[in-house]
Amino acid sequence: MAFSYLLDNWQVALTMVFGSEIAGETSVGGGAVAFPVFTKVLHIAPQDAKLFSLAIQSVGMTAASVAIILIGNLT
Repeated sequence: MAFSYLLDNWQVALTMVFGSEIAGETSVGGGAVAFPVFTKVLHIAPQDAKLFSLAIQSVGMTAASVAIILIGNLT
């Protein structure tokens, strides 16, 4: 079920792969890359693209913060 959903939406997954690469290499968040691709290339409504980009950045930054805190507590 999940794999078929991924196959149906491979463009979004590919966009987020490149967005995460750029986010990791620069100070620009992945959502800043995803938003224009979603709206201009994939024709996703701007409201939906904005919420998705914000959610992705929020989840990613929260996961990174938790990892930093946990690693700091291990040493």
